Amino acid sequence: METLLKEIAPPNVQFHGHQSNMNEVWQNVDLLLITSRYEGLPMAALEAMSRGIPVISFELGELPSVIDTGSNGWITSTPEDMRATLNTWFSLSDAKRSQIKYHAQQTIELNYSTDVVIPTMLGVYGLKA
Repeated sequence: METLLKEIAPPNVQFHGHQSNMNEVWQNVDLLLITSRYEGLPMAALEAMSRGIPVISFELGELPSVIDTGSNGWITSTPEDMRATLNTWFSLSDAKRSQIKYHAQQTIELNYSTDVVIPTMLGVYGLKA
């Protein structure tokens, strides 16, 4: 679809292609939109949120259990809803954006970090951390 998308893309859209070092890319990302229709728990969402990057996504797999709409990101149901939510993000004050970014990062740190997940997994197997 790359050729078609490039043909219909407005001038403000840039195609960066495959990225082999996301550490350099994440620092330039302010908000992540996940437009997939089917996924389990997208690692991109967890990676973004761990860096304080909120996510706007359709209701996919486990994302509704991770994202608290309006607090640490947004779950949307239609492309129109996603567009409206994106416009909401643009209209937020810097203080409100910072609060949402902080909550995104805290969600991952408190629920999905290795400090939380490894002891949980060891407990499943009856082992101590």
